Amino acid sequence: MNPNPIIERLADLRRFLVRQINGSPETRSRDQSVTAHISAVDAASTFIELDDLSKTIWFDAAVQLPDDETTVLISLDDGEVWTGYVDGDQWLYVSGDPMAAKVTHWQHLPCPPLRVAA
Repeated sequence: MNPNPIIERLADLRRFLVRQINGSPETRSRDQSVTAHISAVDAASTFIELDDLSKTIWFDAAVQLPDDETTVLISLDDGEVWTGYVDGDQWLYVSGDPMAAKVTHWQHLPCPPLRVAA
């Protein structure tokens, strides 16, 4: 089971749409529209999965930097992990203090939890 609730909802929607195609003769007349919706659900699922994956990858700071002033997780050459951002060529802690240790890798912060209506 996929831990992403949005992916789970899209999978439920896809199953519903497939049942519509396999349903009664009157729903089969809408097959082309339903098939287009299934394609859109599949595309959204793929995009969300790829976006989730990109947020778990550690990027080599010598190869690629995040956008300026975007808060990210950083891994230092001493093995510690902190939050910080890059401003031009300077890495800073979220407090704005410059980093003495060398930043070796960085990754995007995880998404906040989804709020579910009660």
